[in-house]
Amino acid sequence: MRLVIVSDTAISSVDGRLEILESALREIESLSDNFESIVWIGFARNNKLYNTRVPKSKNIKLIHMPSVGGKSILSKFKIIFFIPFYFKIIYLNIKNADAIHFRSPSVPAMLGMIINYYFRIQNGWIKYAGTWTEAAPLSYRFQRWWLKRYNLLNVTILDKNSERDHLRYLINPAIFEKDIKDIKQKNDQDRNNKVNIIFVGTLDRNKRPDILIDTIKKLYNHSMFGELYIIGSGPLIDKIKLESLDYKKIHIIGQTGRHTIDEYYKKSQILVLPSKSEGFPKVIAEGSLFGCVPVVSNLDGIRCILDHKSTGWLIDDDRFKENLYNGLKELLDNPSLLNKISANISLLSYEFTYEKFRSRIIDISKCKPDLVSENTD
Repeated sequence: MRLVIVSDTAISSVDGRLEILESALREIESLSDNFESIVWIGFARNNKLYNTRVPKSKNIKLIHMPSVGGKSILSKFKIIFFIPFYFKIIYLNIKNADAIHFRSPSVPAMLGMIINYYFRIQNGWIKYAGTWTEAAPLSYRFQRWWLKRYNLLNVTILDKNSERDHLRYLINPAIFEKDIKDIKQKNDQDRNNKVNIIFVGTLDRNKRPDILIDTIKKLYNHSMFGELYIIGSGPLIDKIKLESLDYKKIHIIGQTGRHTIDEYYKKSQILVLPSKSEGFPKVIAEGSLFGCVPVVSNLDGIRCILDHKSTGWLIDDDRFKENLYNGLKELLDNPSLLNKISANISLLSYEFTYEKFRSRIIDISKCKPDLVSENTD
């Protein structure tokens, strides 16, 4: 069975080889044995801004289309001129597909959905990665409206209360079951009495790492504060490097690989993600394996999984900076509460396994084991 993936996922050319966003790649690699071949269409991006790597699975082929778009009206207008080119590439690949997977919200996913009205392929699935019920840009709201009415494929969303049969609630995976025990045994090796805090993500206006740094400056001399690790890259990296120059306990790590990120998770007790908009970030699942308490924005895709003061700390957007400061201070002031939430989120990590994800996707995508061929590469 040939799977075609249509997305705007970051694909970079490095030393003549194509690499793709690592977090998304791990998700698809967990399914790769289900398919004889996988063609993954994405957007060409600068690899310095994203954590990318070459697929380990030999049956995954990457196709990168030129990336256009942006925040300005002119940059958005340029997309119109590229649509015929995108349409041709997507059409030619879907034409030979046995199953399809659209990763939404994105322009390529919308084009793929239009094309599939003609081919009417019903093996596969659509992943909507954004917030499902809250305020969002107009294009995202349109795609949500469309997906509610697009019955050719099941759609995975972060909403437990959907009233439509083809909309399926599904949590993002983060780790394999066989690795959980090993990781949990190592959780306490590099921890001390101080509380270390970690941020992992794109350094941009949506993720708001600058707000976290401003908050940490106010808590810098707290007796329980240890270190802050900022991992990732993006347009705000120079700004936050400049703002943290005089603070030795704030470390701007930049872009790094999976193993190094796990080492920083292992050192940390709190994971902060102060995003304006989000689905359910994989970093929450990743951090949970190490008992990192998620201090995160109170968004619908997050609160449907995390409970305030039980498996995480949810920050309301109203007076966000003040709420973030008060939340972090309360956790620093109350180690017993921090440890209780850490134990709870650690137990919840079993919900984020690739094995559970794979089992659900087989059902959702209608790609049953008896319909697929085993990968012999």
